[in-house]
Amino acid sequence: FRLVLPMRSGAGWVECAGRWLDSGEACLCLLHDVTEGRAAQAEAQAQASLFRLLADNVPVLIAYYRAGDMRCQFANKQYAHTFGSDEHAIVGRTLAEVIGSRALQTIQPHIDALLGEGRAVTYDRELPAADGSRRFLEVNLLPHRDDSERVVIGAFVLITDITRHRLAERALRESEERLAKFMQASTEGILFHQGGIVTDVNPPLCQLTGYSHAELVGHAALDLIAPDHFAQAAAAM
Repeated sequence: FRLVLPMRSGAGWVECAGRWLDSGEACLCLLHDVTEGRAAQAEAQAQASLFRLLADNVPVLIAYYRAGDMRCQFANKQYAHTFGSDEHAIVGRTLAEVIGSRALQTIQPHIDALLGEGRAVTYDRELPAADGSRRFLEVNLLPHRDDSERVVIGAFVLITDITRHRLAERALRESEERLAKFMQASTEGILFHQGGIVTDVNPPLCQLTGYSHAELVGHAALDLIAPDHFAQAAAAM
């Protein structure tokens, strides 16, 4: 058993083992000072609690899987909740059990590259949200090697939600497509420039000027202006 005893340097932990002698008249006790070990254990527990606090409060999904059987050894709250579990229940489950066998088949080539070649892998995937919408995730798989640096013994999983960026890209692309359709449908000549250099024109402008799209792009926009309107156009630009 272990007990706390007062010591010269303060209270400390002592491990005690004892037995009665054969005569039954005395008891032999062995005391072993385990204060340093208990202090190290307390420090390790404090560090583990701090790591858990950090992992659970960063805006990234974090998990760690053992290479041999791809069973989860650690997951933060965000990762576990995303896949319908909690950070304790998810530990020990296989990757297939966490993300589903169909999803595993899709990403298996990335896992093979990580385990077989020992290189980091990055890929994107879509995930249905609870409200029926789609989430876009950027997944980073990082190899964990043994002391020899040759054998991959585990995989770190870092996932970032990039839904907001993907939706912004989609909105921009749709806006550009609408603008392109407008330019093609308009009967007026339209020219875009940056710093006075033509970046794009529509077909009616080509018909008005007699130049092709390739001939106009990259040239100075003011080259198309008649000399008597040059100053007015330059001032407007």
